Amino acid sequence: MGKIDQNNPYFINLKKSNLFDKLSNPSLLNLFDIGYIEQWPKKTCHFGDKNIHKFHIILTGKIKVYNYNIENDRYFTLYILKANDMFDVLTLINGYTHNIYYESLNYSEILCIPVASMKVWLTKNPIFVKSILDFTLHKMNHLEEYVKEIIIDDTPTRFAKLLIKYHNKLTNKLEVINNLPHNELANLIGTTRAVLNRHIRTLKLSGIIKIHKKNIEICDMDKLVSLIKSDN
Repeated sequence: MGKIDQNNPYFINLKKSNLFDKLSNPSLLNLFDIGYIEQWPKKTCHFGDKNIHKFHIILTGKIKVYNYNIENDRYFTLYILKANDMFDVLTLINGYTHNIYYESLNYSEILCIPVASMKVWLTKNPIFVKSILDFTLHKMNHLEEYVKEIIIDDTPTRFAKLLIKYHNKLTNKLEVINNLPHNELANLIGTTRAVLNRHIRTLKLSGIIKIHKKNIEICDMDKLVSLIKSDN
């Protein structure tokens, strides 16, 4: 791939995001100069400790972040990252390694930057430190809410909240989790595919959702919201 310039879609998309929009054009372009782009085919999996020397920015695609217990062959999905998100932030900050797996849910392109080069870049672009902190706090808040829901809410409520969370009011469509297999949706709310399928059938029979080729369409948002309110 040739040198990235301001007309490149990668640059344009990053520049539009809240994480990178405050950077000057030369500073943002410099990230591409000090890094390289990896192509991750669908189902590419990386273990966290193998990324200790790299910082990652997702240019296209979706990445699942999860824990895996080899003893009982079960995994726990923490969250899904999308284009313009980052990962291995803790590695960048203090070299911390953790037992986290990253898996591409579709074809993804990742900007990989050596940690040493990224640290030098940060000294020249300290404004980006706030973006990193905001991103990290957002993910921490997400995990805090996730733990609370797993403990307090029943499965139908957790699924209703998941649909509402990723629903775009402007387009009336689901984002990020659209097109995901039911087993991936189940892992996002801490249940099994069989249990989730029962709740999906109930929502379909109630006229709350429709499904076509893995795409879930919310037909009655008021009824979906009422499921949450009635549970509280």
